[in-house]
Amino acid sequence: MTTATIVREAEIISRAQAILDRAEADAEFPWASDEHTRKTIRACAEGVGDCLEEYADLTATPQRAHPASVFPDLGHHQDNALEIALERVAEDARLWAGALVLAVREQVGDQIASRLEAGADEAAVNGGNHDGPGH
Repeated sequence: MTTATIVREAEIISRAQAILDRAEADAEFPWASDEHTRKTIRACAEGVGDCLEEYADLTATPQRAHPASVFPDLGHHQDNALEIALERVAEDARLWAGALVLAVREQVGDQIASRLEAGADEAAVNGGNHDGPGH
């Protein structure tokens, strides 16, 4: 795994974490009045959270999860299984975080979606350091 890949994954995870933290820190979360929209926004947030948990499990010392337990197609004796799993989890986190922002933008409005993105931008500027819930 190259240093550039590690940095890119860390930035993606940091951005996803910041979006989730900003969303969950808002007392009005998930902002919508109708149940269908609330469920959609919550499902996206849960998707982000699941990816962040998988990433943490894969990168923990000692490792709390084997790549094959997250992605069954990765073999237990595959040399680059961890590298592939981390890339996949980071990409999944990016997609879920994007879906969360998009769902908020479409269903609730640009102002709140922009606040979520601003939190992610702040995390990127601060090198991934953010003070969200649980951190």
